[in-house]
Amino acid sequence: MPKKILLVILDGAADPDRSALAAAHKPFLDNITEKGVAGLIENKIAPHPDSGDSHWVLFGYPLRDYPGRGLFDAYGIGIKPQPGYVYLRANFATVRELPGPTGELTPAITKTKRLMPHLMIIDRRAGRDTTGFDEFSKKLTKINVDGVNCDFYHSVGHRAVLVLRESRGLSSAVTDSDPQVSNVEFEPIRPLNRSSEAVRTATALNRFSAEAYNILKNHPINKKRKVPANFVLLRGAAQLRKFKSFEDVHGLKACLVGASPVVVGMAKLLGMDTIVPKGATADCNTNLTNKAKAALRALKDHDMVIVSILGADVAAHDRNFEQRRDFIERIDREVFKYLVSRIDWSDTVIVITSDHCTSMLTGRHVAGNFPFAIYTHGIKPNKVQKYDEESCKAPLGYVRKIEDFMEEVMRWT
Repeated sequence: MPKKILLVILDGAADPDRSALAAAHKPFLDNITEKGVAGLIENKIAPHPDSGDSHWVLFGYPLRDYPGRGLFDAYGIGIKPQPGYVYLRANFATVRELPGPTGELTPAITKTKRLMPHLMIIDRRAGRDTTGFDEFSKKLTKINVDGVNCDFYHSVGHRAVLVLRESRGLSSAVTDSDPQVSNVEFEPIRPLNRSSEAVRTATALNRFSAEAYNILKNHPINKKRKVPANFVLLRGAAQLRKFKSFEDVHGLKACLVGASPVVVGMAKLLGMDTIVPKGATADCNTNLTNKAKAALRALKDHDMVIVSILGADVAAHDRNFEQRRDFIERIDREVFKYLVSRIDWSDTVIVITSDHCTSMLTGRHVAGNFPFAIYTHGIKPNKVQKYDEESCKAPLGYVRKIEDFMEEVMRWT
C-alpha cells in the first residue's frame, strides 16, 4: 500500500544572502535531514518568484497555466469566484505626493480626464499596522466607476482583495500597480492588449485607485495612525478558469493546513480539503502547535497533507533576521518535535521544503536554490547533516528543479 505524504512548506525560509536556517538551533529538523535524503530545489521563476506561482509549480502544475494570484487570494478568504469577474490582490500602502504638475491617471485610454498628484510609494505595507483596515474596506467597497462595481475585502495583515463586476465584459490582461518595492513612483495600470475589455478594466482600476486615494487620505482614522494607510496597490489580476483537480493530476486525496489566503485559495480551487486551525494567522504569531495537531489528524483520511507555514517570509520582508531565526526555532520545537514522536514512519513520508528564497538584504523574493529534506523508514541517507542552504549543496545533496519536485516526492511513496 502506498505511503502517506506529509509535505511541510516553510514559505520564504531560505536566503541566498544571510541564512537564518543556518543560524537557527533546530535539532529535530536537522535530525530528519540527517536520517533522510536532502538537497536543493532550484526556483528560477522570473523576475521574482511569488508565493502564488511558486506553490502552483511546486504542486506540479505548469507555470504557463497559472491564472494570476488574485483568484486564489479571493477564494482563500471565502469569496466564491464567479465567471467574468476580475480578482486582484491588494495592499494597503503609504504614499506621499510629489511636487510638480499633476498627470492624467489613464493617458490615452480614458474618455474622462481624471487628475491625480504624482505619488511616491513610501511603504507597501503601511507599517504593518492594521488599525482601521476593516472600516477603510467598507468605504472602498462602495466605489462604482462607469458601471464597474468594486467590491473590496480586507484579508489578513496589510492584504486585501479587490473584485470587479461589470456586465459588458472585463479582462485580467492588465499590468500591476504594485511594484513590490517601496520608494518608487506610482505607475498607473495599463492594458496588456487593445481589447475593449482590457482597456475598460485598466481604466476602472486606475479610477478606483484615484477614488481610494481621495477616501483614504482624508479619513479620520488616518489622521491618528503613525503611518497612514492612504493608498491601495494592486496586482495579480485573474479570472475564474477550470483546472484539473490535484487528485485527478496526481491520484492523491490531499488536504491543506494553513492560513495564507493565496495557498488556501489555491488548494480549494484544486479540489483539496482545507483546514485553517484555531490561532493560525499567516504571520509570526501563528499557532504552530495547532497546525501540527491538525496535520496529524488529517493524515488519517488523506493521502497527502500539506502544511503551509508563512512566518519566516514575513520576517524576511521586514528584514528582521532575529525574528526570522527565532521563528524557525519555534517551528522546530512546535511542529517537528511534535510530529517526529507521533508519526508512524513505516507508512508515512515527510517532505520539508520551501517555495522560494527571500533576501534579507532587499526584503524581496529572489530566484535561487533552497533546501529540501525527505525521510521515511527504509530510506538510504545521502549524508547531509543539516537543513540549510550550504549543507544541502552538492556533492552530498542534489538539485531538483521546482517543476520536477512533485514527481520526486511521488517516487518515495
